[in-house]
Amino acid sequence: MNPWQALTDLGDAAFLASFALGITLWIGLRTARSGVVLWLGAFGTAVILVALSKLAFLGWGIGIQALDFTGISGHAMLAGAVFPTLAFLGTYSATRWVRLGAVAAGCLLAAAIGVSRIILNAHSPAEVVLGLALGFGVAACVMRSISARASPTWRQVTPLLLAAMLVGSLACYGQRLHAQRWLVAIALEVSGRERPYTRWEWHSSRPTRQGGSPRASDSSRQID
Repeated sequence: MNPWQALTDLGDAAFLASFALGITLWIGLRTARSGVVLWLGAFGTAVILVALSKLAFLGWGIGIQALDFTGISGHAMLAGAVFPTLAFLGTYSATRWVRLGAVAAGCLLAAAIGVSRIILNAHSPAEVVLGLALGFGVAACVMRSISARASPTWRQVTPLLLAAMLVGSLACYGQRLHAQRWLVAIALEVSGRERPYTRWEWHSSRPTRQGGSPRASDSSRQID
């Protein structure tokens, strides 16, 4: 397998779903209800922003052509939100420097996944940078809201929960959620177009108003 593809699969929603659910359970059991609301609110808002940015381009061609921006990278956003948060929770009872090192490693892994999206021609640098910034913002909000103390009981539960999340995610590694297909279907239904906008059409000098519909395939990058 292409090593960049192997890396980018770590940012797929199918792989990260178990981790996101585990984080929700961890926060719900360890903190007040407001902590869960904050995590779900921040994470859910980020997911909605990614979806809306892609729908705007797919259905209406709205983007920033100078930056080759056609929608926020979902892989980068998910990786940026999940991996640093997971690293923080996994080292919750460790020293401050250990937690900082773990979070930094989580951020570097998320950044590497973002780079893989660029190398695989799935996203432009602008789309990846914005995705990472959004994801890191979610992680920062959650980490700041969690108390620095962990009860002795929770220190025993944390490894079990992390192991369960890892098993669930590994079972889904390499799978595709294919959220892009759903977004295309929604964009076409709402916009009334027959085919979605593509980067090829966006950057092509060919006129597209004379008869034919926009091309459905993109000879360069596909949004995902």
